[in-house]
Amino acid sequence: MPKFIDLTEKRFGRLVVLSLYGRTTGRKRLVWLCQCDCGNISKVHGSNLQSGISSSCGCYKRERDSEANRTHGMSKTIEYTIWRSMHSRCYNKNSSSHKNYGGRGITVCPSWHNFLTFFQDMGKRPSQHHTIERIDNNGIYSPENCQWLLRSQQNNNTRRTIYISHNGVTQKLFDWAREHEINPARIRQRLRYGYSFADSIKPKLPQRIKKYGKHNRLITINGETKCLSQWIKCFGISRATVKTRLKLGWNVITALTTPPRQTASHKHAVRIVLDNYS
Repeated sequence: MPKFIDLTEKRFGRLVVLSLYGRTTGRKRLVWLCQCDCGNISKVHGSNLQSGISSSCGCYKRERDSEANRTHGMSKTIEYTIWRSMHSRCYNKNSSSHKNYGGRGITVCPSWHNFLTFFQDMGKRPSQHHTIERIDNNGIYSPENCQWLLRSQQNNNTRRTIYISHNGVTQKLFDWAREHEINPARIRQRLRYGYSFADSIKPKLPQRIKKYGKHNRLITINGETKCLSQWIKCFGISRATVKTRLKLGWNVITALTTPPRQTASHKHAVRIVLDNYS
């Protein structure tokens, strides 16, 4: 019969033996009452304590399993969301943005397929107004080609960016607008209306343009240029009539110069107006 060894007050891993509890069925193995560092009390076979099979009440295994199942603990952060969206644009063909990224051959570098590596390279997003931006718009997502930028700065670096040359200088429309302290949308609107770029970047135009949708533009008749609303007043035709004719596909000059009713007096009146601008 093996010699009895008293294990009371001895430590085995996280377990400290309190006292002998008893024996197993058949009185072959001793069972000891132990307290774990976590506070739990458990009954453990003496042979398991001495061999190292048991070193805790089970809390160590639960912690180890939890650590194995846990990845980085950042799945709810904005950086993780940005990382997921980056991969979706490049590899998910069902994504609405895939055609502009993966469809153009834009990929994510192999090391960034791991989120922790991506986070170590890019760091925390500076603010809620920053997004990830590729320096070379045709390059891949990689540490060398990416940076955090404000959305306003990122919108200034897309494939739709408009470059305009003026007085020997070529730069983006956004930069021209910032330089002259004017909204870029207002510059684009003025260009659509027929103004020169020099006039479009002025804080105030020489004359106010009233809004008549996409047809409100400058029109030249017999060498004189006016906006649509001014020609309407000159020819004495209603705005509703001109608007309807333009929707039907009429030429703008024909829509202005054709009277609502083809009477001799109207034709004569239009001819007089045209002669005044000859």
